[in-house]
Amino acid sequence: MIPMLGESKNTYLLVTDETTNQPVAYTWWAHNKGQTKAQWEEGYANRYRPPTMNGALMDATGGARYLKRAELLGEKDFFHLKELYVLPKYQRQGLGGLLVGWGVRKADELGLPAYTEASPEGLGLYLKHGFQEVDRVTVDLEEWGGPKGDFSSYGLLYREPQPVY
Repeated sequence: MIPMLGESKNTYLLVTDETTNQPVAYTWWAHNKGQTKAQWEEGYANRYRPPTMNGALMDATGGARYLKRAELLGEKDFFHLKELYVLPKYQRQGLGGLLVGWGVRKADELGLPAYTEASPEGLGLYLKHGFQEVDRVTVDLEEWGGPKGDFSSYGLLYREPQPVY
């Protein structure tokens, strides 16, 4: 694992294939400070929305998750797993677990709860590392022009810090 550069509150980790030196897995963990309700609301109002994206659909998916995260975490500091990617060829080889494991150990060292959001495909990985699904946001994409039966569904996952021995 190679730690990548970033702001002090952010940690980026990269896993490379030893034979090709090509990146195959990546994660971004952020040490987030708790916020007042007004700060969460300001963050929501000022969030980045690319002009080419469907803003209403973004509100229904990512926006809804943001508001639930604000409700769940409020003024608590927390360690946030913001992104986790493993190339398909390298999945199911323990790399995702390695990167999630690093983050939950760091959260435990800091005495912070950990938080992430997961698609149904990734849920099992997080549950194995002590996360619990505390809420879910599901959107019927047919309402937004998607095919019948197509849904966006993300679990909101929370993990209390564990004692470090």
